[in-house]
Amino acid sequence: PLDIPALYLVPGLVWLLLKILFFFFIFSWVKATVPRYRYDQLMRLGWKIFLPLSLFFVFAISGWLMATRYGPMHEAGMVSGRT
Repeated sequence: PLDIPALYLVPGLVWLLLKILFFFFIFSWVKATVPRYRYDQLMRLGWKIFLPLSLFFVFAISGWLMATRYGPMHEAGMVSGRT
C-alpha cells in the first residue's frame, strides 16, 4: 500500500468508484480495439489450438511430476516407494 498522507483524505467510496471507472474504461477500450471473431473462427481456435495445447500441458506436467516424484501427496508422506 502507498503510505501517502494526502491519499487518506479521499473517502473509500470515492476510491472504489474511481477504480470501477478506470477498469470500465480499460475493458471498453480493449473491446473497441480488439477485432471480433466469428463463431467458426472461435470453434477452430478452441479445437485446433487450445485443446491440443491444454492436453500437451496436462501430459507434460503430470509426466514431470511422476518423473521427479514431486507433489503434495509425496511431500505429505502418503506415497510409498523410494524417497
